[in-house]
Amino acid sequence: MPLSPAQGLLLSNDFLVGRFIEDSPFVIQPAHFLPFFEVPGDSERWSTTAAILPASALPFCAPIADQTTVPVARSYSFGELATSRIVCYGTQDLQSNVNDQSAVQLEMACRQLLYGFFRLLFIGNPVNPGEFIGFDNIITGAAFAGQIVDALGLALTTRLLDRAQRRPKSGDNFDGYICTSAQGYIEIRQAFLASGTLPQEVAVVVPDGNGGLKTVTMMHVNGWLVMWTDFVPIEQFQGSTVTKIWFFKFGRRHIHGIVPASGGRRSMFKIRSTLSQGSGIRYDVVFPVAISVPAVSDIAVISNVLVQPL
Repeated sequence: MPLSPAQGLLLSNDFLVGRFIEDSPFVIQPAHFLPFFEVPGDSERWSTTAAILPASALPFCAPIADQTTVPVARSYSFGELATSRIVCYGTQDLQSNVNDQSAVQLEMACRQLLYGFFRLLFIGNPVNPGEFIGFDNIITGAAFAGQIVDALGLALTTRLLDRAQRRPKSGDNFDGYICTSAQGYIEIRQAFLASGTLPQEVAVVVPDGNGGLKTVTMMHVNGWLVMWTDFVPIEQFQGSTVTKIWFFKFGRRHIHGIVPASGGRRSMFKIRSTLSQGSGIRYDVVFPVAISVPAVSDIAVISNVLVQPL
């Protein structure tokens, strides 16, 4: 007599694949390209200046004009993102044969902190902006007023892209990054198709999530890679659904993330463990971090771009 399915299970067992798998992970393509640097202090300060005018020709025996550069300070201070996990002794001791229970919870905590950072990276802290300054807070500063191109709730055009892309600049201005929402990414493609041209693409090497590398195809605009993330918000403008398209220069002397000097530690996250009220351990995981935008010319945005629902 053959075994029933239930009886057959008595001679078998399910194989559990290690670690969690998210059913709907957030997309954070900028994480592959935004550099981070350690800062031996609680903030990073830059000495900036307005546009430096070219020197002029010197008339014969004439006095030389004083063009002394007067610097202006621009600084960025750390904020802290935090989450917590509790693991019972019994869970850790008896049920860690496949997954180390504490390690899995800490991995999820670090992922939460990364999600929190890239969310606040664009919108800042809406409750208390002083606790974390994001791109929305920075671009509304008086010095950055000329870096905003307003689409006024209309459809994106390649002309708007060109106008905004000329605002971030460096000595050669060859490379840069464009970042938007999923809907904004579609609008960039549609702007090219509406102009009778195909969006350009290029092969890019990025981490594969397993400790290796992979080659992917990404859209680019005049050599600037186009990324999208779930954390660029969809907003309302005069009854229309809109989003933003950001333009960045990344690098040590351009836009970058900052973390406190590690002192030899390998992780940006700080983990502290204490006893919970029951028989278990509470892990508090903290991410001290900030974004640094040294110069006005490192950033620009097209605001109020009309988008369609996904």
